[in-house]
Amino acid sequence: MKTYNVLYARDIPHYSTAEIKAPGAEDALAKARELDAEDSADFSNAAWDDPLSRRIVHIADPDGKVIAEDIALDDFALMRGDRTLFDAAADMLAALQ
Repeated sequence: MKTYNVLYARDIPHYSTAEIKAPGAEDALAKARELDAEDSADFSNAAWDDPLSRRIVHIADPDGKVIAEDIALDDFALMRGDRTLFDAAADMLAALQ
């Protein structure tokens, strides 16, 4: 029987709070973005009981050769770019078929 090495990963959301004073919603949003850009928030409040993007990073055989990688273990989808394209993907596939 062979022994395989499995590397797992989970992303744990971390949260921080801040209070800002602003004359209106647009100003509040601008100030909130500035605070985030400064990276001054303390993100020490971790949600250890709510991991996301659970996955197998890779599985390596006894010789160290990776036999499988990037295997999702939940339904979390990391997305970049235009959400409208993501939302329309199923319709586009159906149209092509």
